[in-house]
Amino acid sequence: MHDLLTSGRYNEILDYSSTILAKDPLNLKALKYRAYALYFLGRYDEAISYYDKAIEVEPESPSTYAGKSRALEKLGRFVQARYYYKLAKGMTGEMSDLGHNKNEFGG
Repeated sequence: MHDLLTSGRYNEILDYSSTILAKDPLNLKALKYRAYALYFLGRYDEAISYYDKAIEVEPESPSTYAGKSRALEKLGRFVQARYYYKLAKGMTGEMSDLGHNKNEFGG
């Protein structure tokens, strides 16, 4: 699925992840890739729901919290975005920007 993601084939990821999740609803990889695809398609609320499911399966994944933070940021929900960003940052340390730009959280 990574190749599909890097080549921007987001709808194919959605199709593929649907197939996997129909058989295994807790498949972490499928949950994360589905969330990423939805994010890149601008479907932020849906992406957040899949980030939440991935967090339930693997609560110690900084990339998942960071993804959720970016989706919340896109929706203008800056207080929540900052909260999830700080959770992710606490798991990775201060060296990572976790995909946020320097002007994070609209401010």
